Amino acid sequence: MRILLLTITLSAFSVGLSAQDQQPQITPRDSQKVGATPEICLAVNYFGGGGTSVVPDADGVRMAYFVEVKVPHQGGGWDKRVRMFIRDIKLGSQANMVLEATDIQQVRWRPDGRHLTMIVSENGGPKRLVVFDTLENKMSPIEELPSKDVKDYSFDSQGDSLIFSVGDPMSTLGDELYRSNERSRRDGAPPSEINLKFPDKFKGFFDPKYLSLSPDGKIFTVRIRGWLKDIPIDWLSDEGLQKELAFGSLGVLPLAVVDTASGTVKNVFETPGASAESFWLPNTHEYFVPAASPVNTALSSRDLKDNRFMGADANMFFLDADSGSYQEVLREVDDHHQAPIGITANGDVLLFQGGATIVRMHRTGTKWQEVTRFDIPDDEHWRASYSGLWSDGKVVIGTFEAPDVPADIFIYKIGEKKVDKLSDLNPQLRDVWLAKPEKVEWSVPGGDGKPYKYTGILLKPKDYEPGKRYPLVIQTKGAQGWFLCDSGINHYPSFIPQMAASAGMMYLIRSAPVGYRQGDEVEAEPKGYPGQIRNLVQSMQQWEAAVDMLDKKGLVDPQKVGIIGFSATGWHVEYALAHSKFRYAAATASDNTQQGLFEYLVGWSKDNQISMNAVYGGPPYGDTLKNWLDYAVNFNLDKFHTPLLLETMGYGVKDDEGPYKLPVSIVIRNEVYNGLRALDKPVDAYYYSESSHEPDNADDRLLSMQRNLDWYRFWLQGYERASPEDPDQYKRWEHLRELQEADTAKLAVSRH
Repeated sequence: MRILLLTITLSAFSVGLSAQDQQPQITPRDSQKVGATPEICLAVNYFGGGGTSVVPDADGVRMAYFVEVKVPHQGGGWDKRVRMFIRDIKLGSQANMVLEATDIQQVRWRPDGRHLTMIVSENGGPKRLVVFDTLENKMSPIEELPSKDVKDYSFDSQGDSLIFSVGDPMSTLGDELYRSNERSRRDGAPPSEINLKFPDKFKGFFDPKYLSLSPDGKIFTVRIRGWLKDIPIDWLSDEGLQKELAFGSLGVLPLAVVDTASGTVKNVFETPGASAESFWLPNTHEYFVPAASPVNTALSSRDLKDNRFMGADANMFFLDADSGSYQEVLREVDDHHQAPIGITANGDVLLFQGGATIVRMHRTGTKWQEVTRFDIPDDEHWRASYSGLWSDGKVVIGTFEAPDVPADIFIYKIGEKKVDKLSDLNPQLRDVWLAKPEKVEWSVPGGDGKPYKYTGILLKPKDYEPGKRYPLVIQTKGAQGWFLCDSGINHYPSFIPQMAASAGMMYLIRSAPVGYRQGDEVEAEPKGYPGQIRNLVQSMQQWEAAVDMLDKKGLVDPQKVGIIGFSATGWHVEYALAHSKFRYAAATASDNTQQGLFEYLVGWSKDNQISMNAVYGGPPYGDTLKNWLDYAVNFNLDKFHTPLLLETMGYGVKDDEGPYKLPVSIVIRNEVYNGLRALDKPVDAYYYSESSHEPDNADDRLLSMQRNLDWYRFWLQGYERASPEDPDQYKRWEHLRELQEADTAKLAVSRH
């Protein structure tokens, strides 16, 4: 593993300087700026760190932070790298880059303020738990097991006792738990495995995540998972959970308190949704955690009345780990992954509620009460995202970004009216034209008889001319407030927001306003459909209505509308192509479930069977076979009249290892691909063998962005790029255009 020990020349790579420290910049006028391209969007720098992008030390004097960059690969192409910087938390201080690796995650300061612990991987090797000495610039392993990835870890407050989980590099499930202490590590003794001992009620639960060791190391909290078949019988009487499961949830995520030495589960916080590390009060067995209200309680009944019944509908709870008692201290926390962001010298706790709002809580006796709340100043951006937040009650530090503003570190002195920038992560973007997001709204009649309002981000094309109608591309997976050149830090494949706008197309993305409740949307689903088909119909109707709204405003050409779906929304797109009254001009479905017969059989497991039966109201046999015939994509391919681009991720599995050895991910999606080909429908498919569901592989990201940009320019603008990377690309697509024209002619004849 290589360590780079140098001070960055920040005039060239402006990471770590305050905005006041930058040399005066002359920003070109929009007409002089270049448009966004796949290469420009690939080169955007993001904060990395696996959820710990900015990590101040305990005294708020220094911070470590992590930048995801792309560097040229020796054999051509690009590699993603993560660089770690350390700097003082004050304006004008210099940032030193001290480490570079393939990936760096879960970074935490040790109690001495000198050392950092983290999970590091390099060049395809295992993820290792290491300690980094910030004075000697020396890195040493803490714990590692051969051929296993360290997935998660937690130390006690003294940095002595340690728990950690390991698992297979290609799996997210079935992790093993271990413990050790400073003495055993010093003596070279192997770590001791922790075998969780569940009460009978939770026997089938597993998948430990969000490990959090108590300050004294004697107990820890861990989120556990139960699939549909594992859910306790008494839980199923909770009306909110019934609604969540009917919507399509695959299981529940309660929080267990475990005795570190024995592995015995002492008690379980019976929430269906806990997805954050616990925040322990110093020297206690008391902690905070954001979670959905526990089942079969007055709190869950109250939340149900407000349509807050999804696992992500979190409130902030304060719990006693020994007794299992709890109290709700703050209702409606916008981010169910966000633990408290800090504690003050007098023991007050600061919570991030959502939007830009921070709440300060004070404890009197056994009860917590709100003392005050304030907003981080930001009047300019109606849809923004804050992350990596930390506060001591005097300042707030974190990262800020918005759809048209790349991420940077900020510091806010509480009570002031301005926010200071501590970094300039992407100075190169000052020369790039970026479409300004415009808020649009439209409504669809809901199944409850009331209009349901949708909110979206509309990007208008470069050199936009009022009164002119433009092609439109729809992104079906919603915006999260991230900077949009591609889809943001998660790097969802296929999406091309700024690139499409720069190429002369409108681009529409669904967005969720602050205070959005998924339960309200569930209640508005249309009635009269079996199983969960109503959710697909609702998705289809929202985009039909969006196109109608933009058409009536004179903004788009309804004959030139494309639609892109990824993951579950890729299935939504395929459903719309078969069932929508609106005919799209082009579409993409990327690494998505198809919920078809082949997936039911090839991907068979008890949980998968239960899940897919819930979609159609039963199995593809007997009385419910008709539901599959009416609504499953694979049985309705004859209704497709839109050119479809399919993209599939390989998770490291090659597709050319010999005959009859196709990866399962291809085999499942071949049902739609080969079915459309058999019907002479226009379809093309690409397989990215080295990429996971949210591609980290820089070369594959570039290929996916460019391919989708080419696809929509071809079908919506009649444009062919000179010298594409795939020399046969346009030959195939021209043949697909012939198939499309023939299909259109057949459709016209059939309608007469």
